[in-house]
Amino acid sequence: MQQASAVLQRTHADGKFLRFIFRTPILQPGDDLLRLIEQKLMAALSPGDIIIISSRAVAACQGQLLPVSSIEIQGPATRLAKWWQRLRPTDLLAHPVTMQKAIDLVGLWPMVAATVWRACGFGNWRLLKVQPVVLLRLGEAADLPVYQGQLILPPRDAAEVAHSIWQATGYRVAVVSAGPQGRVRLVGASPGVNPRLLAGSLLDNPLGDGCQQTPLAILRQVWK
Repeated sequence: MQQASAVLQRTHADGKFLRFIFRTPILQPGDDLLRLIEQKLMAALSPGDIIIISSRAVAACQGQLLPVSSIEIQGPATRLAKWWQRLRPTDLLAHPVTMQKAIDLVGLWPMVAATVWRACGFGNWRLLKVQPVVLLRLGEAADLPVYQGQLILPPRDAAEVAHSIWQATGYRVAVVSAGPQGRVRLVGASPGVNPRLLAGSLLDNPLGDGCQQTPLAILRQVWK
């Protein structure tokens, strides 16, 4: 039986949760995510559990990687990144490479608006009066990490990935992006996943998909 590398407990308004964290090899393009889950998690799963997958792990298996050396950083990206370095130095958007790709994904003016929004002290981009698709892209743009010289792009069809793993295993599945400052974003999910419950149980970002190599977890609610 595959043993979890860590078992973490978290209690909040929706109940008490155990998070079983699993270590994996560094994921590469073409890796079979379902087979990895079957090898690492299946023996440890119990009825009612939710399989948690880092969105970056899904992206890596899909080959959603871009060499940093191929990205040409323009002046606006450099200037906006400097603003983010003052506002939130630990945020991914404080990196000029990430900011440039964010501009490529969303457009310059939405990123300017998002920067001004942060500078004014506002945290929720949903208060910006923009189309839902722009909000989605802003969320993706804020989660573009650089790892081993590669920029990890958003995964393709994360909801379909979650649905297919749910059908194959019989367990609910959530593909999530959890970052600093308590930011948890549900990227894709199978039926029956409660976004609020999920966000509350992952606020401390227990997944580690970089050098920690722990992009998979089991979420188990102990009591409600």
